[in-house]
Amino acid sequence: MTKQRIAYFDVDLTILDCNSANLWVKRELKLGYLSKFQFAESMFWLMLYHMGKADVQTFLGKAASWVKDEPEEEIIQRTTDFWREEVRPQIRPKAIETIEKHREDGDTIVLLTSSSAYLSALIAKELNIEHFLCNRLVSENGILTGKMSEPLCFGAGKSIHAKEFAEKMKLDWKDSYFYTDSYSDHPFLLEIANPRIVTPDKRLERMAKQKKWEILSW
Repeated sequence: MTKQRIAYFDVDLTILDCNSANLWVKRELKLGYLSKFQFAESMFWLMLYHMGKADVQTFLGKAASWVKDEPEEEIIQRTTDFWREEVRPQIRPKAIETIEKHREDGDTIVLLTSSSAYLSALIAKELNIEHFLCNRLVSENGILTGKMSEPLCFGAGKSIHAKEFAEKMKLDWKDSYFYTDSYSDHPFLLEIANPRIVTPDKRLERMAKQKKWEILSW
């Protein structure tokens, strides 16, 4: 009998052939929901993050503060439009193929992403994935507070979310698969038996070669 494992999947530049955060801030500027200053600050933080010189947790906190006092339903609708118009066409066929292979093997499939719960839910529904671990904006009575639930699902925080999920499901997190492109995910990659590196950034590519991890091109 095949042993059931968890297959965790990152979203941006892994399942998707894009960085949805970049697309989102550009769209929000175009539609008038972000000021030029907020847009410039967003792009600055994202640039530093890609260069390995900034922790994106600071950016996530700022992004949450920018939607403070907005109705949650409005953000859900904007995210749904964003998904349909810009994100859905970016799903990689190889990602779908790999997810289906894990499904056939009886593995539990989980999105493990820094994306919002609103976007993650849409991607999970499209791919018929029951579980998604992600970042969640805090709302009270349907109004966003400008804060995010902690721990954030990023970097070492992803490890916390992944382990808590595995323990809840009574599965061995150490025997998991994790598909990702980003060096920021290395804390969890270093702890599991089956790291899977997908079109990695330069830092993760160097680590993967040193560790002799499998590198996939999707």
